[in-house]
Amino acid sequence: MSKISIVIPVYNVEKYIKKCVSSILKQSFLDFELILVDDGSTDGSLGILEGFQESSPNRVRVITQQNKGVSAARNAGIVESKSDYIMFVDSDDFLEKDMLELMYENAVENDSDLVLCNATVVTDEKCEFIREWSSGELTQKVQSIFENKDLINTVLPAPWGKLYKKELFTQNEISFPLGLRNQDLGTTPRILSHCNRISKVSKPLYNYRYRTGSAMRTYDRKIMDAAKNLEIVKRYFEKRNVAEEFSEQLEYLFIEHLLFRAIYRVKFVEENSLRNELTKNICLVLNKEFPNWYKNKNISNLPFKKKVYLNVVRLGHIGKVMNLFQLKKKFVG
Repeated sequence: MSKISIVIPVYNVEKYIKKCVSSILKQSFLDFELILVDDGSTDGSLGILEGFQESSPNRVRVITQQNKGVSAARNAGIVESKSDYIMFVDSDDFLEKDMLELMYENAVENDSDLVLCNATVVTDEKCEFIREWSSGELTQKVQSIFENKDLINTVLPAPWGKLYKKELFTQNEISFPLGLRNQDLGTTPRILSHCNRISKVSKPLYNYRYRTGSAMRTYDRKIMDAAKNLEIVKRYFEKRNVAEEFSEQLEYLFIEHLLFRAIYRVKFVEENSLRNELTKNICLVLNKEFPNWYKNKNISNLPFKKKVYLNVVRLGHIGKVMNLFQLKKKFVG
């Protein structure tokens, strides 16, 4: 049995998938199985996957399914996995050569349930450096969220850049929510709640390709999926009777992903009525789940402009902010 199962959901990425898979097959650590889940691709992706399977039959497995979405593809990979550890990679990204080696060594050394690493954001075409993303601010070598509650807010919600004990998913019956965008936001905090030992390799081992045409940069009603995922997380913490203990952190999770990230995308919605509807609904969800959100302790650490913006939201004037942005876009471009 391989030490690590690597799961890659694949859908119409013939332009990127070769670099992604090649970066895995060329790893310095080779005790892994690679599970490629084709989600009903209509381009040449499946043929490329089958080529990798043919050339590395003992290491590469291709699974095909009708187009069900990335969550269903990842969930299928979890079911097919035969290893104790599992890792998720997006099909347009790629790994540093020693990622598996360093992550697995760290997991064994610390008996970790979850190992984190940082990520490098690169340009779409030339893979040039843009910035580095840090995931998880640990104050000790190994911690849980019960020892460091702020990990809920500092660990990147993305499924990639992590090495998990597979039992976190299987024993706790956690899967990626189906039919939602931002499904990682509805999954990672739930996983964190079961991690007794979290550790980190403080190096950028994962390369995230910034694609302007990706699903995360489309502007429609699916923006509200962020709120649905956050509600999944809050209900889960309530079911485990730990929502009160993590109230401050969950509240800030809502603030960050609704008032900063989701609202940022709403600004680019062209249709005025839809933009107003989304803005209203985002604020309704936040005020329903956390009526006193504006008192959250993390707000005091924010830059001045963000504090002003949140105060405008609190006073109910976010619609005016949206109108000003539209005017600026109209006259400045």
